[in-house]
Amino acid sequence: MEYEYEISRISMDLRDGIRLARLYELLTGDSLVSKLKPILNNNVDESMSNIQLVLGGFTSRGMVFESESLLAYAVANGHRERTLQLLWAIVIYFGATFHLNEAMVAKELHSIGSSVLFTFLL
Repeated sequence: MEYEYEISRISMDLRDGIRLARLYELLTGDSLVSKLKPILNNNVDESMSNIQLVLGGFTSRGMVFESESLLAYAVANGHRERTLQLLWAIVIYFGATFHLNEAMVAKELHSIGSSVLFTFLL
């Protein structure tokens, strides 16, 4: 059976790190999904390990996160706001800013909280 990459609930569907790894692959061309651990019974520790691997991949591409371990914990536990912050940061970092109104993006990031700082937004 093939993995279903469609996202219908952000707080739940990104928790295992597999869809984030697939996004990383699509953006960079690097292979990452095959390096992830399978998640059994919604194991948060295994999910965090997968997400930290993905964040490490983004870090190797120049993204800087305030705290990878705290961000991985939040995503693995389904924290919607932190997950959205991560997704917006990825969109902005990988060059979609020319398609977006930067003021609106800044307002959106501010509205969901700015506890995760990304150096490219400073």
